[in-house]
Amino acid sequence: MSRKKFSHLLEKYQRGECTQLEKKFVEYWFGLIEASPNEKDQHIDWQEVEDRMWASMQTKMQPEPIQYKRPVFLFSTIKWLSAACLILAASYLFLSGPKTGSWMSSRVKSESGWVVEENNTSSVKKVSLSDGSIVELSPNSKLKFPDRFDLKERVVHLTGNAFFSIHRDTKRPFYVRSGEIVTKVLGTSFYVETGTAARMPKVEVVTGTVAVYENPESGIKPATDIILTANKQATFNASEHKFTSSLVDLPRLIDPKMSPVRFQFRNSSLSDVVAILKDAYGIDIIIENKNMNSCTLTADLSGQPLFTQLDIICAAIAASYRLEATRIVIRGKGCSVNPA
Repeated sequence: MSRKKFSHLLEKYQRGECTQLEKKFVEYWFGLIEASPNEKDQHIDWQEVEDRMWASMQTKMQPEPIQYKRPVFLFSTIKWLSAACLILAASYLFLSGPKTGSWMSSRVKSESGWVVEENNTSSVKKVSLSDGSIVELSPNSKLKFPDRFDLKERVVHLTGNAFFSIHRDTKRPFYVRSGEIVTKVLGTSFYVETGTAARMPKVEVVTGTVAVYENPESGIKPATDIILTANKQATFNASEHKFTSSLVDLPRLIDPKMSPVRFQFRNSSLSDVVAILKDAYGIDIIIENKNMNSCTLTADLSGQPLFTQLDIICAAIAASYRLEATRIVIRGKGCSVNPA
């Protein structure tokens, strides 16, 4: 974005003519200079504000080494601390109380060599499988698996919800049979919801590639597999025997260690910005209007989730975006190129 266009955007903001996306963009830069956009005209020297904001934008885009602090996920910390407390409490009750029965998670091994792990707790339970795979079993869920996997395939049965981190083995595909659907992988991480009366069965992929199809045991000949890659999900409509694929609610970086500098742009073309986002999230992003390729962006998008990044981009270039199945389409009138 040029200085002239930025000045025009601030003028629109003063007049209250900005769209919601444009307003979000301006207030984002207000925050960088620690000013309050809620103050009225008589308390703000708008020329000074513009100078400070533009200087901040230029300074923030300088290609100097930037110390990046990984965000602290307080919610996850609290959750795991809570889980630890529950485990300690359970241990005390188990040692001090009667030994008849258990209200915590239980594992039962049958004579046929199958193991049933049931989680009756209020926290996630980690289950280790013989091939090195890890399953995070959600509360009120049950996993059935063999003590030792077969030489040709690895099969487990899920009732409820679980997150799977599967050890890669190209000679032995891994199958999750969960009610009406079957998920097949070689080695990846994904989340499976068996489904309830209120929710359809769903599979979300975090890394790798997953194939999902209707369980042949339903009596219906399964259609072609639905192939899902990172940040994609599929829901299954049992009454119509149909899968619908879409993007996950919160796409994650394919490489969590990706440098935040990749998301810092200075007069970068929209096509270059979109190319980086596509590579970072593995999601197809389409620029609908070729005239938009002349648009440029100066912004720091590091540390922001994908959809917030798209909000900032669209606010800067007067555009919008929509979701179409597993892809994102950016649409707008384009940007005029100022003569030299």
